[in-house]
Amino acid sequence: MGEAILHDLASKKGVREDWLIDSAGTGGHEAGSRIYGGAQRVLKKYGINYEHIARQITAQDFDKFDLILGFDTDNIRNLERIKPKNSKAEIKLVNFFNEKRKNKNIEDPWYPDTNEAFEAVYTDCLEACTTLLNQKK
Repeated sequence: MGEAILHDLASKKGVREDWLIDSAGTGGHEAGSRIYGGAQRVLKKYGINYEHIARQITAQDFDKFDLILGFDTDNIRNLERIKPKNSKAEIKLVNFFNEKRKNKNIEDPWYPDTNEAFEAVYTDCLEACTTLLNQKK
């Protein structure tokens, strides 16, 4: 959801072309899958129509992107493990940019699989992405 929200906000702000935005998992178990139905429903509720095919992060991503975000500390550990030694890409929690939930994990909504869980992820991502766009002009 974070990728879709950042795309949407950057487009509305007129800076979409200034950003290279993508999403990838630290594990390959979802690679090739479309956006999960619960996430898609919440995005559509807020007027975001977005398509994405999941992929696994690669070492090359750390050269391609300046900033790589993870939802939780497990993601961050996996990203640090994958990151090549000479990479200058920063790795941070998504909620590093969320003043209301600074550096808190974003819980995986897959496990409770409730609308409330997906709404919570949307809210965290919206707050963080808004701050990120305002800080990185």
